[in-house]
Amino acid sequence: MHATTRFLRLQRARERLRDGESTALAHVAREASMSTPHFIRTFAAMFGDTPHQWRTRVRLEQARLRLAHGDEVTRVCVELGFSSLGSFSALFTRRVGVAPSAYRRRWITSGIALRDRLPLQQPHCLSLFEAAWAAVPHFPRSAPMPAPACSAAPIILQESP
Repeated sequence: MHATTRFLRLQRARERLRDGESTALAHVAREASMSTPHFIRTFAAMFGDTPHQWRTRVRLEQARLRLAHGDEVTRVCVELGFSSLGSFSALFTRRVGVAPSAYRRRWITSGIALRDRLPLQQPHCLSLFEAAWAAVPHFPRSAPMPAPACSAAPIILQESP
């Protein structure tokens, strides 16, 4: 498999994992045209984390934002797909350094809960990346990738007299 094709497939797989749905890893690996063990190894080599580690990190970042917005701990736990409130609280405390309820309370009692501030905006560089990604044609796995089109006029070398 060509390196660019592999990267694009892994990028799409990462998007599927980020969407928050509890998609089975075997299904995501199949969509990327890889076996599950090969997908896990390739994903870890490309992005630095296994799919499970990456999905957990993304969920915790979402939890931090939602708790800072003032959402209830139980609601955040359930909506982000954690199996139990106890496991969510233990993981959050281990990774963030403070319990989810204390984290939420810190933002609310400080008077600067993110809910009361301007809506969160993503950095401009991410907007550019998303626009570029949307412009990339997505081909079926069976279709070969077309050669890149060159928009520049051909260069004609002339001999000097």
